[in-house]
This record gives sequence, structure tokens and C-alpha cells, in this order.
Amino acid sequence: MKCGTVLVSRVLVSIVLAGCGTPTTADHVLSASAPAQQAAATTQTARVSAVRLATDDRVVELTIELPGEGCGRAARASVLGEESGAVYVGTALDLDPGRHCPAGTTAVRVELSSRLDGRDLVVDQRPWGPAGAGAYRPCDPQRGCRPAPAGCDEDSYRLAITAGDFPRSGRSWHAVACQPPWLVMDVDVGAATCGGTSSCAGQAPRVTRWLFTVRSQVWTTVGTLPLTGGCGTHLPPAASLTLCRDLPAG
Repeated sequence: MKCGTVLVSRVLVSIVLAGCGTPTTADHVLSASAPAQQAAATTQTARVSAVRLATDDRVVELTIELPGEGCGRAARASVLGEESGAVYVGTALDLDPGRHCPAGTTAVRVELSSRLDGRDLVVDQRPWGPAGAGAYRPCDPQRGCRPAPAGCDEDSYRLAITAGDFPRSGRSWHAVACQPPWLVMDVDVGAATCGGTSSCAGQAPRVTRWLFTVRSQVWTTVGTLPLTGGCGTHLPPAASLTLCRDLPAG
């Protein structure tokens, strides 16, 4: 059949004229009816549930959770950096939007350039420390795997506030006295209502005086003390008398 021949069927018109190198209205109509492509997969960090040494002290095995919703696949990990005290590892996982598959786990291995030799592993900014027999345990995100014992310094005070049941933002605090294993801090949570670093203007401070003690090398709240000075009747039996004697009014 020659180019340009007119046929009744629109489909045949498209087939015949395609060989002539001339686009037609029928071509456009048929291509527009093709199904739309599915959304591309997205990539995110993986959820790691276990870490252990694999074949030797240079190969680390990560157990990665595969979500069913979104259908996780192509889990992988790589070394981001190595230091004398820690090795940094990053993970990635591809998710297919709109797809569902059975949830499960997969093991991913990472080879280091040198022996781990008891160093910590930081996987996606989450620290893991040796737990014996080649296994690793997750460590406290704030204090790490080898925290310094509680002391009378700003970093230790900050960790005490972070670990306590205080608002995560809009708070202010002041260390009144520190005589290990005892710590007294005035904590003002009034700033939480206006986003400042101290109580809101025109608003009475919401200060509470807290007594901390050391438990498992960490400052832990024991109870509250009066702001009028001293320990009042709130003195725990083991608390230092000199600590209470020197406490000023808040």
C-alpha cells in the first residue's frame, strides 16, 4: 500500500502513515492513551535493628528492617569515615511508593579498611558499642557509648536536664550547688509558653528547685526543694548537711 492511502480505521491510518515519517493526529491520540508511568522509588536511611561482627574484625553485619508498606528493597551500607575511637557507617534503602510486599529483614555487610578493634560504630548518627561475643548494643544518643561520669561541669548539667522530665525547648536552668553525688538546679519552664530562654515578660517565673543524685554514673532527679533556701523538710536521709546549709533563696 502506498503512503497517503486513506483507510477507514484510525488505527490502520496510524500504522500506514508511520512509515512515511509524517506525524498524524491519530498518532497523538493513541500515544496519549498509554498508561502513565509509576512514581519513581525514593531513597532514605534504613532502620537498623542489630549490629555484629561477621567473618572477622574487619567485616560488620547490619540487620536492616524492610517495611512492607512502600516495599523496601536494595538495602545497602557504606563506610563514611574511620577515626581512632569510632567508625561511621551510612545506610540507604529504596522504597516503591504505592507498592506493598511482605515485611522482613535483610543482612548487609560492610568491610572496613582496618580492624574494628573495639571501636564504637556510629550508624546513621546512632552510636553502637561492643557488647561481647561480636555483638554490638545501641548506646545513649546523648551520652554515647563511653559517657563520662556525672560531674560539676556544664556538659554534665546539660545531660541532667536532657535526661529529666523537662520540656525539650523553652526552658532555662541554673546550677545552684554541686557536691557529688548531689546537685541542685533551678529549672524555669515558664519560657516554654513564649519560646524564650527565660520566663515571659510580665509573667511570673515558673521555677522549681530540683535535687539530683548520681545513679549509674548519671545525674537523676530525686525530688524538689523549697526556693526559700536550705533543704527544709525535703532533705533525703543521705543528703549532705553542708549542701543544704549553704543553699541560697531562689
